Amino acid sequence: MASRLLTLPQVARIVGVGYRTLHSWLQRGLLRPSLQESSGTGVPNLFSPDDVVQIKVIADLRQVGVSFERLSEAAVELAAHPTALSIGAAVLVNGSVSVIDEADIATALVDEPLMLVYKTAHAVRGVQAALPPIPGTPSPAT
Repeated sequence: MASRLLTLPQVARIVGVGYRTLHSWLQRGLLRPSLQESSGTGVPNLFSPDDVVQIKVIADLRQVGVSFERLSEAAVELAAHPTALSIGAAVLVNGSVSVIDEADIATALVDEPLMLVYKTAHAVRGVQAALPPIPGTPSPAT
């Protein structure tokens, strides 16, 4: 995704989660902006589009009842997977959290008992569609 600077209020609008919830997650260490961490008044947290995809996945997992401990695991695993936040992967939640390539879902489902499977490509597409345009770039032809 193209490089963009997004503030926490912008992220909240894109992801559909309240600003206060995201701020709480920041304070608890669940989220971390990759572009700039706030260092006081007037210096906002700045997030990349990949950060926003990660936050969208975490928010969706939270909405279906995944525990904060598992959300923390998901954040670490998502950050470690090379394409989960840009192209897509699968987040598997059971007794632990893992992120695998989508091509490996069938094997994982055979090897493990019942689990939650979340395809991050859903979040990638949603965030890409909701991002504000980059100033000075031409709009796509319709």
